[in-house]
Amino acid sequence: MANISKRKDVNVELLRIIACFIVIGTHIKLNDLPADLPDHMVNVSRTVIGGFLGEGVTIFLIMMGFFYFKNKSFSRLVKRTVLSIIIPTVIYLFASQILYGWLVSSDSFWNCILHPTSRWSQFGSLLNWNFGQISLSGHLWYLITYVQIILWFPLLRYLAGDNSGTVKARRYVMCLSIIMIILSDIQKVFTFPVGKVAGYSIVPSAVFLVLLGYEIYEKREMFTGNKKTMLGGLGLYLCAHVLLTTLQIILYKRDYM
Repeated sequence: MANISKRKDVNVELLRIIACFIVIGTHIKLNDLPADLPDHMVNVSRTVIGGFLGEGVTIFLIMMGFFYFKNKSFSRLVKRTVLSIIIPTVIYLFASQILYGWLVSSDSFWNCILHPTSRWSQFGSLLNWNFGQISLSGHLWYLITYVQIILWFPLLRYLAGDNSGTVKARRYVMCLSIIMIILSDIQKVFTFPVGKVAGYSIVPSAVFLVLLGYEIYEKREMFTGNKKTMLGGLGLYLCAHVLLTTLQIILYKRDYM
């Protein structure tokens, strides 16, 4: 156990397992989109499940921040990303396009291999960092986000550290992101009397989550084994997700699409 503890942070591994279950839960839950339900009716029970099982990827991005700055070499980080993520993704993209007819049961396997249908025009969406227009690839959006975070590394590493200037700079960047995210989310449900209010952030939301993860992990000794923190965190989770679910129902009633 001592050797295992040196290699792995047990708390982080438990959090990783929980995040895996959340990701599975949000993908296998029954459809809650009113656009696909009779009379566009809002199914409250399904919406509650979706509201409480929606942060799996968020947790993974925060956990990425736990160890992100342990990397010392950007070139080594890029090399690992290319070998373990980009190359397998490219292989999948090409294979899925060649075998598309067989996968949707409209053609035979060998005919797809011998006479591939041209679907390469879809790949133009990659220039916009988007998998959405490529058949059978919408679920790969997370990989685009991951690669973007890796490309931010040379700049972000200057925000990692415990000296006064670095901490202030990191928290300033995070505060800008929090304000932008809150303003954006509020305006999906409510309209301000003055009209649309634009937020501003130096970094994308995913990068903010990585910085948040780094900040949390640096302060982990304050939370570990603290019952008040555990109960407070649980209470915050429940209150936040009740609010989130309520706002989602309001949004569905306003625009079921």
